[in-house]
Amino acid sequence: MKKLSKIAKAILAVSIAALFVISCANPVSSVNTETTTSTRSVTVTDTTPSGASSFNLTAGQTNAAGNVYIWKDTENLYVKYVVSDSYSALISEVHIEILSDISMIDTSKILAPGQFDYKETLSPTAKMALVTVPLADLSFNADGSIYVLAHAALTNGETAWGGTITKLDKGKWYGTIKVTPPLITSAPVYYSVSGYVYRDLNNNGTMDSGETGLAGVVVTLSTGATATTDSSGAYSFSGLSSGTYTVSSGGLTGYYHTPYLNPVSSESVTLPESKTDVNFGLSYETIAGVTFYDVNKDGVYQTTEPVLGSVSLQLSSGASATSASDGTYTFDHLKGATTYTVTAGNIEGFVHSGSASQTVTPKDGVASEADFGFVLDYGWINGKTANGYTIGFWKTNIDKAVAGKTNGVQVSKATLENYVSLLSSFALSPLNVTSLKDASAYLSATGSSATVLLSKQLMGSEFNYANGAYIAGNKLVTYFFLYDGEYMLANPASFTSAQLLAQKDKYDAYNNTEGGTNPILF
Repeated sequence: MKKLSKIAKAILAVSIAALFVISCANPVSSVNTETTTSTRSVTVTDTTPSGASSFNLTAGQTNAAGNVYIWKDTENLYVKYVVSDSYSALISEVHIEILSDISMIDTSKILAPGQFDYKETLSPTAKMALVTVPLADLSFNADGSIYVLAHAALTNGETAWGGTITKLDKGKWYGTIKVTPPLITSAPVYYSVSGYVYRDLNNNGTMDSGETGLAGVVVTLSTGATATTDSSGAYSFSGLSSGTYTVSSGGLTGYYHTPYLNPVSSESVTLPESKTDVNFGLSYETIAGVTFYDVNKDGVYQTTEPVLGSVSLQLSSGASATSASDGTYTFDHLKGATTYTVTAGNIEGFVHSGSASQTVTPKDGVASEADFGFVLDYGWINGKTANGYTIGFWKTNIDKAVAGKTNGVQVSKATLENYVSLLSSFALSPLNVTSLKDASAYLSATGSSATVLLSKQLMGSEFNYANGAYIAGNKLVTYFFLYDGEYMLANPASFTSAQLLAQKDKYDAYNNTEGGTNPILF
C-alpha cells in the first residue's frame, strides 16, 4: 500500500502550485513606496478530458450528489469531485486515501474520514475540488488497477462517497472506487495568466483606450514567481497547472493603486483558456496653479493679469514648490481622494487678495487648480523712502533735451531717450510713450479732470522708476505701484474720481522723495 501522506502532499485545485513559471519582463529600475498592494485571485481550472473514468458521488447513503472523475496524464493522477448544480450543497472538506490492495483498508479510518492520510478544507466552499497526485508517488497493481477512497463533507451536513457504497453495522458506510486500466492518458495541460499595469488616468479601475502601460512594475504570483512589466506595461506567467493563484501588483514611486478608495480588487477566473486581462491600475493626481498680481482685486486669475514668479508654496503633505517665471507651479504624484492644503508664502510689500491657503481634493487625472493672487500693501509703502523727483524736474530736463539745450541739464538727452525706450514697453498702454515730446505733452497737460491729473503725476513716477527710484529699494513693489495707476487709466469707468485722485496723490508723494530723505506719506 502506498499512502497519500507519501504523495508529496497532493494538491487541491483551490491551492495548487505552478509546475512551471515563466516570467516575461524587461526590468526597469523603480521603487514602490506604497505599502498597500492590489491583489486579484485567479482561479485556473482544468477541462475534464473526454473519456475520463466516471463514478457516482453519493451523499447520505442514497442521494445522487454528483460524480467523481479520475484520469491521468504523463505526470499525474487526477481525482475530481463535482457536485451537481441541482444538488443544494457545496464541498467543505475532502479526504482521500489511495491503496494498491483493497484488503489493507483501515476500517477505523473509513469510519472517521478525517483520519485519512490527506485532509483539506476548501475556503471558500465550492462545487468542484481537484486533487493532483504525482504518478511517481503511486504503486499500481500488476493489472494496472488502483483503489481510491474519495470522501467529501458537504455544507448541508451530509457526507458523500465516490464509487461503490458498502454499508457497515450501526449505520456506518463508505465508498470504494476501483480504477482499472486503461486510464485515459492526456498530455499535461498548462495555462497562463497575463495582463498590464497601466496609468489609470480617470481612476475607474479599467484600462481604457488611450491609457498607457507602466514599465518596471514588479508583479508577484502566489507561488513566489515574479515578473516585471515591460515597456508596454505587460507581464505574463505561463506554464501554470489548474488551480487558484493570487496575482499581486507592486507599485512605482509616486503612483498609487486605483481606484483610490478601494485599491485591492479580486477576480475569479474560470478557464481552460488562458487569462489575458488581469490588469492593475496605477495613477497619481496633480495640483497646479498660478501666482499672480490681482489687479482688479477679485481673487480670480484672468489671463490678462500679470504673473508673479518665485513665490514659495507649501503642501500639507510636506512638499514644497516655487512658482516659475510664468507664475505656474505644480505638485504632482499625489494620491487621489485625499484632501490637501496648499499655502502660498508672503511677498514683501504685498498682501494676499484672497486666502493664503486653499483646500483641494484632486481626482480623475485632471489637475486641480489653486491660484493665489496678490495686491500691493499700501500700508507697507506708506512711510518708506525712494529717490524720486517731481514732475517739474522731469519736464524741465525733457524740454531742454527736446530743444537741444545743455545748459543746466541734470539728466542728459541720451539718458532720457533710454528711459523713453524703457517706458515704451512698460506695464500697460496708457503712458507707454515713444518720444520725449510725448512725455512732455503728458507732463504739460492742463485741465482739472482726475484722469489728466493722475496722468501727469504717473508720467513723472514712471521716469523716476526708469531712473532707479525704487520704493525702499524694492523694484517689484515699485513696478506694481505704477501698474495700479496704469490699470486705472486704462479702465477709468471702473473707478470714481475720488479713487483716481487718491491714486494721483500717492504718486505725488512718491515723486517728492527727492534725495531719498522725504518719506512717502499718503
